[in-house]
Amino acid sequence: MSAPPPLPDGASVAATPSRPPRMATWKIVLIVCAALALPVLVIVAILAAIAIPAYQDYTLRARVYTAVAAVAPLKTQIVQFEDEQQACPGNDDEGFGAPESYAGDSGAAVRIGEFDGRCGLELHLDDPSPRLDGKVLRLEHDAESGDWDCSSDIEVRYLPASCRG
Repeated sequence: MSAPPPLPDGASVAATPSRPPRMATWKIVLIVCAALALPVLVIVAILAAIAIPAYQDYTLRARVYTAVAAVAPLKTQIVQFEDEQQACPGNDDEGFGAPESYAGDSGAAVRIGEFDGRCGLELHLDDPSPRLDGKVLRLEHDAESGDWDCSSDIEVRYLPASCRG
C-alpha cells in the first residue's frame, strides 16, 4: 500500500466535521427509568398517606372490639345474678372477681355494679395508644327491655357498631 499523493502547494485539507460526543447507553436507560419511576413514586406516596391512617384507625377499632368481646360473658353473668338475686351484682359478689382480675389485652379493669341507677359493667382500657389509654367504656343493662346500652369517652369512630349512636 502506498502513501496518498502529496497535496499541491497552498492546498489544505478540509477538516471533517466532528460528531458531538455520544451519551453512553446506560445513561439514557437511567434517565428513562427515572422519568418512569417518578409518577409511580408519587402515586405510592399518595396511597400511603391515605392507607396508613386508615390502618391505624382499624387497629384501634379492633382493640376496642376485642376488649368488649372479652367482657361479653360477664353480661350473661350479670343478668343471671340480677334475675336470681333481684339485685345488681358487684365485684365483691360470689362469681365475680376483683376489677383487676379481668385485665386482658386491652382492658385494665372491669368494675361491676350500678351506674346511673342501672346495673352494668365499666371497662377501663389500658392500651399503648394515647387515643384509648385510660378511656372508659360502660355497658348498662336495661332490665325492662333486656338491652345493653353503651356509653364511652372513646371517639365514636373507634367504638364497635353496637355502641355507636
